[in-house]
This record gives sequence, C-alpha cells and structure tokens, in this order.
Amino acid sequence: MGTEDREVRGLSSGKGKYLGNVVRDQGIEPTFTDYWNGVTSGNGGKWQTVERTRDVMSWTRGDEAYKLAKDNHLPYRYHTFAWGSQYPDWIKTLDPAEFQEEMEEFIAAAANRYAYIDQIDVINEALPRH
Repeated sequence: MGTEDREVRGLSSGKGKYLGNVVRDQGIEPTFTDYWNGVTSGNGGKWQTVERTRDVMSWTRGDEAYKLAKDNHLPYRYHTFAWGSQYPDWIKTLDPAEFQEEMEEFIAAAANRYAYIDQIDVINEALPRH
C-alpha cells in the first residue's frame, strides 16, 4: 500500500506534522487514532519489562503498541533500549563483557521482532559511573 492510499489520522492530519503519543500499560485508549498519528509503547519495550527474568522475554505490551501502529499505518517509535533506572535487576551481577553481550542480545531481539521501527530512543537516563 502506497502512502497515497493511507487514511490520514490524528490532530495533525494533512498538515505534515508528527503528533505521537504513548500507549500506556493500561492499554490503548479507544480514541487514540482520533488524536495521534504516531505510536510509542510506554514501558512495553523497556528491557526491565521485556526480560525481567534473564533469557525469558515477554513482548506483550510492546506487541500491542506495534500492532496499533502497523494496523493504522502509523509510525512506531521504540522506547527504549537502555534506561538507567529501569534495567532488569539481574544485570547488576554481570561483568562488563557479559553486560554488553546481554544488551546486544536484547537489541537484536527487538530488531527481529519489530521489523518496521520508524524511530528508536536508544538510551534514556544512562547509568551513573562508579
């Protein structure tokens, strides 16, 4: 489907503006597409949410936001690969090489799951140095 065939939605429709919002943990508001023309999963893509237990990934919340974006031909913003205060607890015991390996594994898993990410917040509130 070409862009000319897409239904234009949201407050900024037809104005060439991006006006996105977050899908919260409580689910999708029924009027979301009446106001917004971009979708971000609030906590659904954060490492802490997805992989609370090492090597056990749950994408439920992120999938919901991604589906909303793709079903409505809206841009999808992935939020976020790294968030200093919202990492899974199990990373605290990793040495730097293991941490890097696990982080790369998580990023690759997200990229494979969501093939059509339009924007990515790579890091938010980085961890402090010790």
